Amino acid sequence: NTYFMLRLWSQSKEICDLGLFHSTYSNSFVKMALFKPDVDREVLRALIGPEAEEWVHLFCVIPRYKTIILDTLLKGEVPDEGLNVAHIRTGDNIHLPKKLVGVFCVVTMADNAEQNYGWQDILFEHEKGKHWQEGSTTNALWPGSNKPGLWMNHVSRLGRIAKDCGVDAVPQVCRPATK
Repeated sequence: NTYFMLRLWSQSKEICDLGLFHSTYSNSFVKMALFKPDVDREVLRALIGPEAEEWVHLFCVIPRYKTIILDTLLKGEVPDEGLNVAHIRTGDNIHLPKKLVGVFCVVTMADNAEQNYGWQDILFEHEKGKHWQEGSTTNALWPGSNKPGLWMNHVSRLGRIAKDCGVDAVPQVCRPATK
């Protein structure tokens, strides 16, 4: 799962915990919550610590596709001042510092690397130039050939952005090749 992928990539405990609980309050993709954000935040905070819980909460209340894909991946960088995004339920402004956007990029990389393979290229029409999860076709048959997919390009680009944002441990999949 996402947590183990982040552990393999030598990420901090807080980033790994974010990966473990990245959908726990529900989010812009998943409407099922394990913890209620208006009631249970203290429970999760006691379990993983205040910084990781704050990151989990933010990751669950931002519009992730817009924030990570449209405003970050497709632009190729994060402004030095970070990003301002709207809370998915209240519309309130949320400021994300640049480094935190980089952390969210790393967790998104792990989440996608853990879940995706070649059949998503067909499902989301990547071969037609569509962006991550943009297209939609009924021709994709799960699990497909299980070959690595074009989504890996998105993951490697997110890794470069995460590094530019100051993330301390860039996943090995994004480091230059060595002997």
